[in-house]
Amino acid sequence: MVTADLLNQVATQTYEKWEVGHAQSIFGKTFVPFGLTAGKNFMEYDLVYLSHDMLFWGARNVDGRGFDTEHNRPTNLQIPLVRR
Repeated sequence: MVTADLLNQVATQTYEKWEVGHAQSIFGKTFVPFGLTAGKNFMEYDLVYLSHDMLFWGARNVDGRGFDTEHNRPTNLQIPLVRR
């Protein structure tokens, strides 16, 4: 409920009232909490590796940089997720 109240203060333009349990798409719209701009879709250059029923994601950069450019792609893998 706290999150919905906050979104009703900062993300109102082009959105219905934010309510718990009610989904809304932010795709292609301005969404200030995530720094998204209308008409510009967010993209990350992540790394995903599958091997022996294990899923490896790219490790985050230690300095906090996102994967928002090809230059910032991860060069290491996190520990794997194992399928059970």
